[in-house]
Amino acid sequence: MPPLGAEESVALFIQRAQAAAAATGLTPSDVDTIGEICDRLEGIPLAIELAAVRVPALGVPQVADLLADRLDFLSGGSRFDSPRHQTLRAALDWSYTSLDSSEQRLLARLSVFAGGWNLAGAREVCGWDGLTSAAVLDGLVGLVDKSLVVAEDAGGERRYRFLETIREYAVERLTAFGGSEQTRARHASYFRAIAEEAAVTRLGIRYPGDVARVRLEHANMNAVLHWLLDEGMLEQGLGLCQALNGFWLAQGFLREGDEWLARFLARPDDVSAHALAEGLHAWGRIAEYAGALDRARELFERSLSTSVAYDDATVSARALCGLGDVALHHGDYGEALDLFQKALDVSHAADSAQETAQALMCLGRATSLAGDIEQSRAWLEQALTIERRLADRWGVAGVLNELGQQARRIGQLEQAQALLEECHVLWRQTGTRMGERSAIMNLALVTLERGRIVRSAELARDSLELSQDIGDDGSATTVRCIEIAAQILVSLEASATAVGLLAAATRRREEIGAPRPDIERPEIDRVLQGARRALAPSTFEAAWNRGQAQPVNEAVEQAAASLTRLVETSSR
Repeated sequence: MPPLGAEESVALFIQRAQAAAAATGLTPSDVDTIGEICDRLEGIPLAIELAAVRVPALGVPQVADLLADRLDFLSGGSRFDSPRHQTLRAALDWSYTSLDSSEQRLLARLSVFAGGWNLAGAREVCGWDGLTSAAVLDGLVGLVDKSLVVAEDAGGERRYRFLETIREYAVERLTAFGGSEQTRARHASYFRAIAEEAAVTRLGIRYPGDVARVRLEHANMNAVLHWLLDEGMLEQGLGLCQALNGFWLAQGFLREGDEWLARFLARPDDVSAHALAEGLHAWGRIAEYAGALDRARELFERSLSTSVAYDDATVSARALCGLGDVALHHGDYGEALDLFQKALDVSHAADSAQETAQALMCLGRATSLAGDIEQSRAWLEQALTIERRLADRWGVAGVLNELGQQARRIGQLEQAQALLEECHVLWRQTGTRMGERSAIMNLALVTLERGRIVRSAELARDSLELSQDIGDDGSATTVRCIEIAAQILVSLEASATAVGLLAAATRRREEIGAPRPDIERPEIDRVLQGARRALAPSTFEAAWNRGQAQPVNEAVEQAAASLTRLVETSSR
């Protein structure tokens, strides 16, 4: 029988509990918990019945607590079914024995997938030792027909998945059937190839060619990482982490990336020097994007020392750029320029066009922030030429973003908007949410300076909502989004809110050691001066003190909500 819907599941549970003399006295909290139980049991009627008849002895909350091992917990007790359906395991055993040998083998092997799979994945992972491609296709159709596998459309293709209860049973069958290690190895090989396919390197970060595909297979990627770690395959695990690093950064999975890299780098002596240097650099980028700048510097320094010791010029150039970025965050332009120049020299010596382009872009960004617009433009134009020749959309977008900001600073607003819009399109096409946020954030400023205040408020709100969606807990980029929101709010005469937001942003910069760049100070000073003119001194001081005490995540929420209200008010 197919799974029931949410309302049908709860109704069945209460009906069976009532038949077992347990439905009297159910509280609203019990009913909510019953909904959670039915959700965890995935609407499987037999599982719901077996759970319901345990309510008289255990109560609803304890039934919920004991569902961790549902196959053993839900055994016996239903007087409504035939003996073969009096336990969930017996029911699954009966369904399993009704399959032919090929279907049984396929059911077991499919258990290595997490979250779902497509036909190509099933054929590649399960099609070995007696299971031909045709047998996998026929078996999959049979398993769907028998309601053991769910078929659904997702990501523009037909995909398949187990209900979790059936997957747990299938895992047991794989262990009993044999071939678990080989199936898992094939699963790991298949998904590592997807992660590495058409990967593009930017600042030493590998971005998958098909971000949407990796997003669709996210659970499978994590399953592979778990297996590689359990098997002690640290080198292979670091290789997959390297392939996924751009995905983690672009999609905002910073905590996930940090945790995996920490696990695979916990035993540095057990991996090669190259893998260690690359892994430390990848970990440093995760820390930098998360705003943990001291930790990022430590990781970049370890990456640099390892790569220099083993004469790995490519990773050395990347680590130097990483250290330069940290110096730039700290406002030390002299040190940043020195490190970026060293990265450029190393890249030239290694004859690496990719690393050369990145070093040039970093030099362009640093010289722009230091106020040398002419030299900055020269660096950035060189970088753009190389990136376009390499057909690197990530790299092109990065340079366009820098050029767009530079054009805004010298008052070339139409050019700035054109550059940033092209940058936004490229980053959106490639699924780079971090990059998309930067482009939107900078477009908000250009739009504000062109006098389109409501549109700038919409863009600033979108950048803040992206920060929330990607789980950015307070990096320098999130702080910049808050500061831009404050500039717009002052223009819309919400001065007290703007002052509080700037206070929260200032405090966060102090916490992460990322002072406001000199080139951005005048615009923030103008906001504060305007707010002082609009507010009484006591009101200004109270707003500032409230903001100083406000956590950055609350400041993001407040800024987004304030902009939304103002946009809605303006559109009436």
